[in-house]
Amino acid sequence: MKEVNNKYYIKLTAVTPLSVGAGNEEEWVKCADYVIHDGKVYVLDLHRVAEEGVDLAKLSNLFLGSDHDGIVNILAGKLETVSAFVFDLPSQTENNIKAFERSQFHNLPVVAGSSLKGALRSILFKYLRDYETKNEEVFGTMKDGTDFMRFIKVGDVEMPATKLYNTKIYNLHSVDGHWQGGWKHALVNGTNDFYRSTGFNTLYECIEPSVNGFGTLMLSSTDLESVIQKVGASAHGNKKMNILHDGVSAFFAIVNDFTRKYLQKERAFFEKYPADRTDDILDCIDHLLAMIPSDNSSCLMKMSAGVGFHAITGDWQYEDYSKTGVHENGRHAGKQKYKSRKIAETPEGLALMGFVKLSAVSEDDYCAYVKNIEDNFNAQMQGLLEKKAEAEADAKAAEAARLEKEANYAGCIAAALEAETAGDFALALSKAQEAIELFTNRDEASAIITRCESKAAEQLLASQQAASAAAADAAREQKVAGGLAALLNEKFELGDKVGLYKVADFKLCFQKVAQWAKAAKLDALPEEQKLALTETLKRLLAAPSKKEVKDLKNRKSSIWRNVEKWLSASTADEMFESVN
Repeated sequence: MKEVNNKYYIKLTAVTPLSVGAGNEEEWVKCADYVIHDGKVYVLDLHRVAEEGVDLAKLSNLFLGSDHDGIVNILAGKLETVSAFVFDLPSQTENNIKAFERSQFHNLPVVAGSSLKGALRSILFKYLRDYETKNEEVFGTMKDGTDFMRFIKVGDVEMPATKLYNTKIYNLHSVDGHWQGGWKHALVNGTNDFYRSTGFNTLYECIEPSVNGFGTLMLSSTDLESVIQKVGASAHGNKKMNILHDGVSAFFAIVNDFTRKYLQKERAFFEKYPADRTDDILDCIDHLLAMIPSDNSSCLMKMSAGVGFHAITGDWQYEDYSKTGVHENGRHAGKQKYKSRKIAETPEGLALMGFVKLSAVSEDDYCAYVKNIEDNFNAQMQGLLEKKAEAEADAKAAEAARLEKEANYAGCIAAALEAETAGDFALALSKAQEAIELFTNRDEASAIITRCESKAAEQLLASQQAASAAAADAAREQKVAGGLAALLNEKFELGDKVGLYKVADFKLCFQKVAQWAKAAKLDALPEEQKLALTETLKRLLAAPSKKEVKDLKNRKSSIWRNVEKWLSASTADEMFESVN
């Protein structure tokens, strides 16, 4: 029974890793778009980086210098926060990462309707084409409105998430004049039989198998009928009308027939040119063939990255992929045509890239999916708004704290300057130190500290000198107050001389007298001090040393000059006579 409504709701399910590229300009470049740390790939968002207060000038210099470790270090602890996406790293690579196309509004991975339509176009080209029709006439032309693909409209399919997959190139190479299968590990002469994950490998951002998205498919038979009535039937008009009119199951049948034949030829290719791990690829192909339903309730098709020459051109040129001929001219001259395949690593083994399953769903299922996307998007937006409000509140609080800190700093500086002017350098130093603790990199407080430390040192020295002078004055006053008797009659209190007079000779006696007189600021002795000196001299005359006996008998000796100086000449004469 033919469908009445020609608009269908479809579910797209990734069967093998699916990458819908956003073009070379959207490749992620290491040290410019992403960094690797602890087995993770962090795709950076510069807006988030700026919001986290990272020094963008310093970061830009690291980007320019491709300083990967420097970038990781400057973002340490913030990588999760400043990244738009975080992926597990499947393998190391020297190549850029191929990014997935994203929707502008929701920023979700999107299988563009144009990409789906392009894959379907290749399939329909083969279905419509015959050997009597020129290639350019198969679909009609835009000029007269007969271009067949105008009547097939495919909506975008947003997908929920992506992950990174490592890919390798399976390549034919000539060994002793015979073509053999192998894995490409380098650009020049780098193909051999052995598989390894690294070396000429590329990471793709992909939809992983079993992940679903929903879209629409419009088969506009009514529009085609209107065009035919105006300009007449185009080539293959009946087949085109049937495609649009017979319903989605018939449409799926065309796709499945194409895919089945393609996979069978791919299987024959890998069987003819085996290499290390081609058993994995053959298992993948068998699994894909088994997925094609006999009732065409769904369809299996290959699209986008890794689609290969045969699928992208409608697969009408070669019935046997091992017999594609060789290039006759150019840099590939002598090499076999269409000899390479893009193969993805998966947890289950190696797989051909880009296979998806399309199945029809109800409008309710489609609407529920769209609502879920909108709900998730709104929740994310709400989260972002809350985060923004929180960030603004934090910024406001930080600004208030900064202003308070500035005010405290200004107050400390003013107090320090006032104390410095008043000569209170200790207080000035204390206030300047408080200012330094608020802002360590400001010169004003440091200058105050430098000045006041110098002035405080001068002040301390002056104080010490004054104290020393005062102590000397006190000592002098004490000596003066005690009189000569205290100085001349002082005795030893410890040691083997305990109880003996300290002043035991004339020389020391007169030194003590001179010191006392200087401290008392006297040139002559008062009578009471003369008496004390006279008593001491009598004590010393009673038991002079051998040297002093000689000096005492010499009227010109220093002993008698000191007696004359401090007592009188007559006293000196009297004492001299007593000695002699």
